[in-house]
Amino acid sequence: MRDINKTKTLVCACALTLGVTTYANEADKVEIIDQVSDQSSAIISTTEIDQSSIKSKPWSLANTLALSTSAKETDAPTDYLVSSFSAAFTYKLTDSISTQAVLAASKQLKDEYEQAIDAAFVGVSFKLFSYRDTIKGSAKLRTYLPVNNDVVDTTSFRGRLYSNFAVTANLADLGYSFINISSGLTVAKNFHEFQFSNSNSFNTSHYSSLSLGASFEFADKYYVAIGGSMTTKWDYDNDLTGPSSYALSQELGYAFAKGWSAAVSHEIGGSAYGYNGKDLEIDVFNKDNSSLSTNVQFVY
Repeated sequence: MRDINKTKTLVCACALTLGVTTYANEADKVEIIDQVSDQSSAIISTTEIDQSSIKSKPWSLANTLALSTSAKETDAPTDYLVSSFSAAFTYKLTDSISTQAVLAASKQLKDEYEQAIDAAFVGVSFKLFSYRDTIKGSAKLRTYLPVNNDVVDTTSFRGRLYSNFAVTANLADLGYSFINISSGLTVAKNFHEFQFSNSNSFNTSHYSSLSLGASFEFADKYYVAIGGSMTTKWDYDNDLTGPSSYALSQELGYAFAKGWSAAVSHEIGGSAYGYNGKDLEIDVFNKDNSSLSTNVQFVY
């Protein structure tokens, strides 16, 4: 049976770098960050990392350094290498309610060596229910701030209201305590000064995303996490901005010391349908869209 006194706080920060140069416009960049990081964190937060040193205080600070690159040839025109850093401060108000503030930044390590603040939000998390300590429901509410200058300049982005509901289950009752599964629903409302971006494409007014994933723990300190999401977006006329998009991720992680962990991962995302907009077309790996990442995290 699992040790329920262990703190579950591992965050997949590598997802924050997905879309930095992979997607065609900055609006896609903002949304794909949410799609993958929601799905990944919902899965990986079920992985137990022994952080008994922070149990006695109501707050924690997770610092993550990540390196992400495309799967293309290193001399390809659109190949990239990006380093990123994120800091997530969490304060526990009650046994069921926590607040969080997150800041994420990145720097290009090729070509122009651009650096930027990618995302910033403040939010609150709720534990909604727990059944036999194996099935748990949670909710998140966040307010995103317009901190990325490229996104603001390109799409006139002014902020976002974000909500997520997730259910996680551990299969201990079936004799598989090392397996966790999760599902989630995200609904978000964007705010822009204008309905169109600088490229004359529709800005996304709101979107919804469904996610599903699983994690497998082994050898006490290792885990494998897989997951995927499907997202649909609407413009300010309440029309679809295009076909639904998908995101997939796979991660291998290792908790090598108290509060410390490291991981390698692969992410891919894009349109879920072919050129005709009807036939489902999802790649598990594609060198044109895949992103490979590694990250190290310390939780204090």
